[in-house]
Amino acid sequence: MQNRYKKSKGDKLSEGSKIQEIFLNHCRKQDIKITLTSLDNLETHGFIKGFDQESIVVETNGQQALFYKKAIYSIKPHQEVDFIFNESWKLEHYRNSSGNYKLKAHN
Repeated sequence: MQNRYKKSKGDKLSEGSKIQEIFLNHCRKQDIKITLTSLDNLETHGFIKGFDQESIVVETNGQQALFYKKAIYSIKPHQEVDFIFNESWKLEHYRNSSGNYKLKAHN
């Protein structure tokens, strides 16, 4: 089963495009600072300037660098981007007793 989603109004997930595309595009459009960690544990802090199926361009200190997605371990935004999941998804997958969203364990 493919896990594909389509961007709809408000950058929500729906069938058709990948969550990674929505995530990267949101970080790019909103100019959210990210930390990109490569497979060799090199961390790069900067801003996503563009991406395609195979690579991401990150700008840091006025210089741009191209990273191949195959060489990336993780991309961590410096602010929360949980906008991509709608309320029904959150209610199904997250919640703790104080009403805050925390990942539920799935058995």
